[in-house]
Amino acid sequence: MYGQVPAQYSFSEYMRYQYYGLSGRLSSFATIYIVRSYHVRVWRVLNSMVITGLCASLSSLVLGIQFLLRDRLKNASTIWFICLGLGFININVLGSSVFWITGSFIYLWPITAGCLALIPFRERLTSGEFRITPRSFLFYLIPPLAGIYAGLGQEQIAMMVVLLMIAGDIALYRSHNRVDPYLITITILTVISAVVQLTAPGNQGRYEFELQNALPGFSEMTDIQHLVLGISWVMDKIINFNRLLLILIFSFLAISFSTKAVSRVDSALMTFTVFTSAFLVVSSFHLDYLHPGLQSWVHETFYTFNEYPDFANAYARLDKNPNFFLYFIPYLIWVPVILTTPFLLLKGFREQSFNGWVSAISFTVAFCTLAALAFSPTIFLSGNRTVAVFSFTLLFIASGLFHFIKQRIALPIILAIFSVAALNLGFLWIEWSRNYFIYW
Repeated sequence: MYGQVPAQYSFSEYMRYQYYGLSGRLSSFATIYIVRSYHVRVWRVLNSMVITGLCASLSSLVLGIQFLLRDRLKNASTIWFICLGLGFININVLGSSVFWITGSFIYLWPITAGCLALIPFRERLTSGEFRITPRSFLFYLIPPLAGIYAGLGQEQIAMMVVLLMIAGDIALYRSHNRVDPYLITITILTVISAVVQLTAPGNQGRYEFELQNALPGFSEMTDIQHLVLGISWVMDKIINFNRLLLILIFSFLAISFSTKAVSRVDSALMTFTVFTSAFLVVSSFHLDYLHPGLQSWVHETFYTFNEYPDFANAYARLDKNPNFFLYFIPYLIWVPVILTTPFLLLKGFREQSFNGWVSAISFTVAFCTLAALAFSPTIFLSGNRTVAVFSFTLLFIASGLFHFIKQRIALPIILAIFSVAALNLGFLWIEWSRNYFIYW
């Protein structure tokens, strides 16, 4: 889609072509144009630096800059969890959004920029200060510039960063009864950048291109059909492409609830999270060893969301297919789980109410940005990389929960968690060495 354009146009011509003919992702396309003029080794070095920056940014958002710098040894396990946590992200999502060259420019780099832009909000809301001194003035230019880059980088990322910034400004005003000029400046710059991207004339051209190449009949679908298709697609991506991260989150929540299960509510929440995490774990094993065909039956019954029931003709289909209501089993199980997750996060962090609210809001915003794609044919053209924003949000939430309950986890279990992530990253490296997945 981007193909030979950089070789045909100058930088300004290329950016004009993208903005008016294809998309408003100006910062991503600018990066593509500049880096593509060098050897692929340059991208490898830069991309490694960006991945390191992403891990450092997530560590700052989870721990806070002061704790990150002051108690490095104490927080070492959390930092390792974040770094190795890339191994918990689905191989198809990680490969297409982080280690595929074009995908990294459109997803990894703007995600990293968005995390950098959000650090001052975290520091102001927790420690109450994010001071600018003459010696560190250049450092304080990074978040506004990162906000602009994220706002112009990719639509999902722009919407999520903007909504989180606005939520941060509102929370700061409610707690301190005033606004922070520095944070407001970052928010305004990011909002302007996001508006420039989302209102680009080229977005219509991209939409028409996707209609022709992905789903020609998409524009003729009714609202109900869009809704049914969207729910199916969203649930499939959340459950089947984030299973490891969901196992970690619900397991950590179960540990949190089990330590102070003094009320009926805590006991009920502990039971719910234990059952959910156990079900996800058991169904992830190759169950055909227990009984031939059991694995496919479990997947089709509890994890298959690509059967789109026709609600309008439900009773008519019931006459022809007595098993029609079996289509609803995955939705009846997992939709309530996803909808109650923000509440579970609020309760799971207990005395750390700030982290609970941040996790719940982040989960909700990431879910909404993913659900918004249900009304776009890009879900069939862009593939699994559209789940990247949601997956990194789950990694952030899992990291916060791990930091909160790590004192209650035995060291062998922590090492086992790290080993699983390391093995997944090693398997990914082997696959790339065989298939050379890195290309333009």
